[in-house]
Amino acid sequence: MPTVVKRFLKDHPPESNTNLYSPPRMISLDVGCILIFLAVAGLFEPHFFGLELSLMHCFVLFGTGVMAVWTGLAGNVKRVYQVSLALGVFFLLNAVLGYVLGEPRSIGYGTSSDYVLKMAPGFMELSTRDHIIHLTLAIFFFFDAFLWKRRLKQQP
Repeated sequence: MPTVVKRFLKDHPPESNTNLYSPPRMISLDVGCILIFLAVAGLFEPHFFGLELSLMHCFVLFGTGVMAVWTGLAGNVKRVYQVSLALGVFFLLNAVLGYVLGEPRSIGYGTSSDYVLKMAPGFMELSTRDHIIHLTLAIFFFFDAFLWKRRLKQQP
Protein backbone atom coordinates (compact mmCIF):
# COMPACT_ATOMS: atom_id res chain seq x y z
CA MET A 1 0.00 0.00 0.00
CA PRO A 2 2.70 2.58 0.82
CA THR A 3 4.25 2.24 -2.65
CA VAL A 4 0.93 3.03 -4.33
CA VAL A 5 0.42 6.04 -2.07
CA LYS A 6 4.00 7.25 -2.63
CA ARG A 7 3.57 6.92 -6.40
CA PHE A 8 0.29 8.82 -6.26
CA LEU A 9 1.82 11.66 -4.23
CA LYS A 10 4.84 11.81 -6.51
CA ASP A 11 2.53 12.58 -9.45
CA HIS A 12 0.02 14.63 -7.41
CA PRO A 13 1.82 16.53 -4.63
CA PRO A 14 -0.47 17.65 -1.77
CA GLU A 15 -1.59 21.27 -1.69
CA SER A 16 -0.44 21.66 1.91
CA ASN A 17 2.51 20.48 3.93
CA THR A 18 0.61 17.74 5.79
CA ASN A 19 2.50 14.54 6.44
CA LEU A 20 1.44 11.48 4.43
CA TYR A 21 1.53 9.26 7.50
CA SER A 22 -0.33 11.59 9.83
CA PRO A 23 -3.01 10.00 12.05
CA PRO A 24 -5.99 11.76 10.41
CA ARG A 25 -4.86 10.70 6.94
CA MET A 26 -4.33 7.09 8.05
CA ILE A 27 -7.77 6.97 9.71
CA SER A 28 -9.39 8.16 6.47
CA LEU A 29 -7.48 5.63 4.38
CA ASP A 30 -8.03 2.71 6.76
CA VAL A 31 -11.75 3.30 7.31
CA GLY A 32 -12.24 3.85 3.57
CA CYS A 33 -10.48 0.58 2.72
CA ILE A 34 -12.57 -1.28 5.31
CA LEU A 35 -15.77 0.15 3.84
CA ILE A 36 -14.74 -0.85 0.32
CA PHE A 37 -13.86 -4.34 1.58
CA LEU A 38 -17.27 -4.66 3.30
CA ALA A 39 -19.04 -3.53 0.12
CA VAL A 40 -17.22 -6.04 -2.08
CA ALA A 41 -17.68 -8.84 0.47
CA GLY A 42 -21.38 -8.00 0.70
CA LEU A 43 -21.76 -8.56 -3.03
CA PHE A 44 -20.66 -12.17 -2.57
CA GLU A 45 -22.12 -12.89 0.89
CA PRO A 46 -25.17 -10.72 1.80
CA HIS A 47 -24.97 -11.71 5.49
CA PHE A 48 -21.22 -11.08 5.91
CA PHE A 49 -20.39 -10.76 9.65
CA GLY A 50 -24.12 -10.81 10.40
CA LEU A 51 -24.71 -7.55 8.52
CA GLU A 52 -27.56 -7.09 6.06
CA LEU A 53 -25.57 -6.15 2.95
CA SER A 54 -28.05 -5.75 0.13
CA LEU A 55 -26.95 -4.43 -3.25
CA MET A 56 -28.07 -0.89 -2.34
CA HIS A 57 -26.25 -1.05 1.00
CA CYS A 58 -23.10 -2.23 -0.80
CA PHE A 59 -23.30 0.73 -3.20
CA VAL A 60 -23.63 3.17 -0.28
CA LEU A 61 -20.71 1.56 1.59
CA PHE A 62 -18.57 1.51 -1.56
CA GLY A 63 -19.33 5.18 -2.31
CA THR A 64 -18.54 6.35 1.21
CA GLY A 65 -15.39 4.18 1.24
CA VAL A 66 -14.17 5.75 -2.00
CA MET A 67 -14.91 9.21 -0.58
CA ALA A 68 -12.93 8.41 2.58
CA VAL A 69 -9.93 7.10 0.60
CA TRP A 70 -10.07 10.08 -1.74
CA THR A 71 -10.12 12.52 1.16
CA GLY A 72 -7.30 10.60 2.82
CA LEU A 73 -5.15 11.17 -0.26
CA ALA A 74 -6.27 14.76 -0.83
CA GLY A 75 -4.05 17.58 0.30
CA ASN A 76 -6.70 20.21 1.02
CA VAL A 77 -7.20 20.03 4.79
CA LYS A 78 -10.44 22.03 4.81
CA ARG A 79 -12.10 19.77 2.23
CA VAL A 80 -10.98 16.65 4.10
CA TYR A 81 -12.41 18.06 7.35
CA GLN A 82 -15.75 18.82 5.70
CA VAL A 83 -16.08 15.38 4.08
CA SER A 84 -15.14 13.57 7.32
CA LEU A 85 -17.67 15.63 9.25
CA ALA A 86 -20.39 14.99 6.64
CA LEU A 87 -19.73 11.22 6.66
CA GLY A 88 -19.80 11.24 10.47
CA VAL A 89 -23.19 12.96 10.47
CA PHE A 90 -24.49 10.58 7.78
CA PHE A 91 -23.52 7.44 9.68
CA LEU A 92 -24.69 8.85 13.02
CA LEU A 93 -28.12 9.61 11.54
CA ASN A 94 -28.31 6.07 10.14
CA ALA A 95 -27.47 4.58 13.54
CA VAL A 96 -29.86 6.78 15.52
CA LEU A 97 -32.72 6.32 13.05
CA GLY A 98 -32.14 2.58 13.13
CA TYR A 99 -32.58 2.42 16.88
CA VAL A 100 -35.41 4.96 17.09
CA LEU A 101 -37.50 3.88 14.09
CA GLY A 102 -36.45 0.23 13.95
CA GLU A 103 -38.98 -2.48 14.69
CA PRO A 104 -38.05 -5.53 16.77
CA ARG A 105 -38.12 -8.49 14.36
CA SER A 106 -35.78 -10.84 12.51
CA ILE A 107 -34.33 -10.77 9.00
CA GLY A 108 -31.72 -13.04 7.47
CA TYR A 109 -29.66 -14.75 10.16
CA GLY A 110 -30.61 -12.20 12.80
CA THR A 111 -32.39 -12.80 16.09
CA SER A 112 -35.93 -11.72 16.94
CA SER A 113 -34.51 -8.96 19.16
CA ASP A 114 -32.95 -7.12 16.21
CA TYR A 115 -34.15 -3.58 15.56
CA VAL A 116 -34.82 -3.64 11.84
CA LEU A 117 -35.15 -0.41 9.89
CA LYS A 118 -36.70 -0.76 6.45
CA MET A 119 -35.26 2.18 4.51
CA ALA A 120 -36.35 0.67 1.20
CA PRO A 121 -38.37 -2.50 1.92
CA GLY A 122 -36.88 -5.44 0.11
CA PHE A 123 -33.85 -3.43 -1.04
CA MET A 124 -32.29 -1.94 2.08
CA GLU A 125 -33.18 -3.29 5.50
CA LEU A 126 -30.77 -2.62 8.34
CA SER A 127 -30.45 -4.78 11.46
CA THR A 128 -28.96 -4.10 14.89
CA ARG A 129 -25.44 -5.07 13.78
CA ASP A 130 -25.70 -2.57 10.93
CA HIS A 131 -26.66 0.13 13.43
CA ILE A 132 -23.68 -0.77 15.62
CA ILE A 133 -21.32 -0.59 12.62
CA HIS A 134 -22.84 2.76 11.57
CA LEU A 135 -22.37 4.17 15.08
CA THR A 136 -18.75 2.95 15.12
CA LEU A 137 -18.12 4.51 11.70
CA ALA A 138 -19.66 7.79 12.89
CA ILE A 139 -17.30 7.84 15.89
CA PHE A 140 -14.28 7.22 13.64
CA PHE A 141 -15.31 9.93 11.18
CA PHE A 142 -16.02 12.46 13.95
CA PHE A 143 -12.64 11.68 15.51
CA ASP A 144 -11.04 12.07 12.08
CA ALA A 145 -12.81 15.41 11.56
CA PHE A 146 -11.63 16.56 15.00
CA LEU A 147 -8.01 15.69 14.14
CA TRP A 148 -8.29 17.48 10.77
CA LYS A 149 -9.85 20.52 12.51
CA ARG A 150 -6.85 20.68 14.87
CA ARG A 151 -4.50 20.47 11.90
CA LEU A 152 -6.52 23.18 10.10
CA LYS A 153 -6.08 25.53 13.06
CA GLN A 154 -2.32 24.92 13.08
CA GLN A 155 -1.90 26.01 9.46
CA PRO A 156 -1.09 29.65 8.79
